[in-house]
Amino acid sequence: MDFFTYDKALLIIRNYIEMGRYSQALDRLSEAMQELPNDAYLLYLTAYCLYKSEEYDNAIACCKSAVDNGFNRAECYHLLSMILVQKDEYKEAERLLLAALELEPQNPDYIAFYGYLKMLTGKSSEALPLINKALEIDPVNLGALQYKFYYYLDMDDSYGIKSKVIEDYFSVSTDESDRFLKAGLLDYHKHDYKAAEENFRQAFQLDPTNKFILKMLDTITRKPRFFYYWKRKIKRSISKQIAIFKVTLKAKWIIFKYSGITKDTEIFVVVPVVLLAVIVVALIILL
Repeated sequence: MDFFTYDKALLIIRNYIEMGRYSQALDRLSEAMQELPNDAYLLYLTAYCLYKSEEYDNAIACCKSAVDNGFNRAECYHLLSMILVQKDEYKEAERLLLAALELEPQNPDYIAFYGYLKMLTGKSSEALPLINKALEIDPVNLGALQYKFYYYLDMDDSYGIKSKVIEDYFSVSTDESDRFLKAGLLDYHKHDYKAAEENFRQAFQLDPTNKFILKMLDTITRKPRFFYYWKRKIKRSISKQIAIFKVTLKAKWIIFKYSGITKDTEIFVVVPVVLLAVIVVALIILL
């Protein structure tokens, strides 16, 4: 295969990968490797596509072959670490990722993924410093922004931190799967769970190995829908009741001040009437 044909084949393969069409990419890779069976880069791309196609054991074997044929060791260790995370082999995944970081200690992709691995293993306090370190090296690193978004997703937004993280994350464009994921996360953040579920399903079809997408789908589909409905309804009702209570106190003060009602009359007549009115309004709102 001459250089022009090789370069053209790689362009087509990478386009398929960017579109999430890993089956077509694997077909093209198979054709190219008939002529270049030991090409390290083709072996690495094959391993990546197999990983995205959930053929983890074949992906591991292919990635090891890429290393044996001279491909970048750090890149292969990183890919092997991602594959092992999908197999829930976190200890071995961490070992390989640390090996990658030993070779390239300032690589933001590796550092960010290490932070994500810490999150997966319940060490969230160690995750954020790693993710922030990756962003110091590369402020628009997609992986780091994505993992930071995951970190803050379920947290309180009292200080506007999550809003800023969302803004940073959504400002970086990427492949079609990630666009659906971002749209779903935005819908989820707005409590539009029906739209969020549809976007997550579209994202999952394009990237079935993404555990976070699956987690978000599970969060929406496995919990009873009325939970979200009543949570929002109760929250709105409480806000309305607080407003009604304030208005009631104001009205009560005006009545007491200008009507000449005595303290005894207020206790035995006005207070019960006001309380009854509040109860009636509350029942109307809830029903």
